[in-house]
Amino acid sequence: MESTTFLIFSVSVFYIILGQRAVESLAKLLFARRLSISSFLAFAATVFPNFYSCYMHFNYFNDNVHHLHAHQTFFSITELIVTYCIVQTADTALFGDLGQNKYLWVCFTISLTHMVQALKDNIFA
Repeated sequence: MESTTFLIFSVSVFYIILGQRAVESLAKLLFARRLSISSFLAFAATVFPNFYSCYMHFNYFNDNVHHLHAHQTFFSITELIVTYCIVQTADTALFGDLGQNKYLWVCFTISLTHMVQALKDNIFA
């Protein structure tokens, strides 16, 4: 197996396993009737950014465009952190007051960082 093929396979398996674990966690909460609807909608909104991150890694490895990996890895890791925080807040039994929730503040900070970086990349640069 070539090293590029191994990297593409590894990234794909990594994202599939993480996606499966997130869906399993949300499904358990749904069947226990403890799933927060707002957290579920936020999770649904993170599916595309995570898919896009996986797809971009696939493209960069496949096309040998390695100078963009550091930038994409930053966005991939931060999107995975946001998804983790959203899954952690999905249990209504644990989190009553969302305003005091530390996970949502992490999501807000990362989202703000992404917006500033996108402005810098697409408008100012």
